[in-house]
Amino acid sequence: MIAEKGQAGWEQKWRDGYKHVLNELLNTPWDPRDDLKILQDTCDLHVHATSGRIDATPLAIQASAAGQKAIVLKSYHSLTMEPARMAQEVVNAWAEEQKLRPVKVFGGIALGPLFGGINPYAVGLAIKFGAKCVWLPTVTAAGHLMKEGMSKEEAIKKGGYVLKGDSLIPEIIDILNMVSEADIILSLGHLTIEEMFAVAETAKSIGIKKIIEDHPHLGCVDVNLENQKKLVKLGVYLNHGFATFTPLFSGAIHIQRAADEIKEVGAEHCTLCTDTGQVFNPPPPESLRSFIRHLMVCGVSTEEIDVMCRKNPAKLLGIE
Repeated sequence: MIAEKGQAGWEQKWRDGYKHVLNELLNTPWDPRDDLKILQDTCDLHVHATSGRIDATPLAIQASAAGQKAIVLKSYHSLTMEPARMAQEVVNAWAEEQKLRPVKVFGGIALGPLFGGINPYAVGLAIKFGAKCVWLPTVTAAGHLMKEGMSKEEAIKKGGYVLKGDSLIPEIIDILNMVSEADIILSLGHLTIEEMFAVAETAKSIGIKKIIEDHPHLGCVDVNLENQKKLVKLGVYLNHGFATFTPLFSGAIHIQRAADEIKEVGAEHCTLCTDTGQVFNPPPPESLRSFIRHLMVCGVSTEEIDVMCRKNPAKLLGIE
């Protein structure tokens, strides 16, 4: 079991790992062009694109140049299947000219007020247009609003909340059945931990095998190690995001904590994503490259990286 550590403890462990790697590579020439090979065949299940974020087409070109296998576009404000389709057409033609393999570009729906909240009709329509992921409420989830300081009563009234008493609301049951039939990814969004368990338990009971919890360390979610272990027993993959550990978002969260908890939970239950696409963060391919390198300094092995960046996300996308 990982002992509880303060920020100073995480930093000391990271510094020891950094010194170890630095000493190993001190006299080894480093070619940054070769370092891009680290992204070969990787998948990113969570890229913020369209609607004021990074544009899907240049992102797809950059991801293809880096050798990535697939990316999934997310937006709070729009469906991303059509931008994904258009980007795919352009990148296919570009990659053919460059004699490269084009990245696969997928879209999805993030449930919120724009789509009628927790709305089975919107999910059904998104699936018809090729959605690969359905995100349950995120920034408008009651759980997110509570993390921002709103009272539980007010948050449930104003935000997305999937429980009525101890039971899931009928709309969620309908959505879970749609996701199961389409065999696509379900993200637990920014729900409260009680909601997450209720959804995951029901999803497992009806045979859904593609469930993720995005950025478990991010403050608006904050899933502790004990609850991470409980979720993975229900078949949930922990989708760790690079943005969580960038200076703007991280607060006091140290990336060494993520590395240690990946070891504790098991890489076979995890995926890595960037959660970037914002103008103030590095482009997603560079974000993923940095995330991988940082985790390796913190003790995550190349085999574990392969499982989290290639095998698991490809299985979730159905592109093994």
